[in-house]
Amino acid sequence: MEKKNTHIEDKGFVNQLIDNANDFYAKAFQQFDFYKKLMGTRVIVTRMKDYSDYKEVFGNIYSSTLLDDSDKEEFEYVILINMNDMKPIFMKSIDQIEFYDNNNVLKSGDVVTFSRRDQEFKFKIIRAETFSEAEGVLYRYIMTGMTEIDSFR
Repeated sequence: MEKKNTHIEDKGFVNQLIDNANDFYAKAFQQFDFYKKLMGTRVIVTRMKDYSDYKEVFGNIYSSTLLDDSDKEEFEYVILINMNDMKPIFMKSIDQIEFYDNNNVLKSGDVVTFSRRDQEFKFKIIRAETFSEAEGVLYRYIMTGMTEIDSFR
């Protein structure tokens, strides 16, 4: 009786075709960097540190809006979002926002803060997805609104 391999071997041309297609997509999606410079929105990303006691208990649903919280880290990033449609005044963050990116920078649970004119918006990333079984090609993020304040008047 012949002994069968218990691991999957990389045989055939199909895997190579899929890898080539994913490489092509990854190179094609490098155009995101150009569009981010042209139409991107500069945001502040707030991420809770992994060693935070509260994050260990609550996971990604935990976030902090305290200015002096030492368990969070903040950094700037540019994303491509579009909020150009009709929404009720002071309810612009009621709908979820979906956007795409070609870099794996954002994580589920991150809080994204940005301002337009004299309103500040905070959204929380509730879901991060990736294209194909090979990560690194394209990411889709879904954010839900947290707060919308009229803070600059």
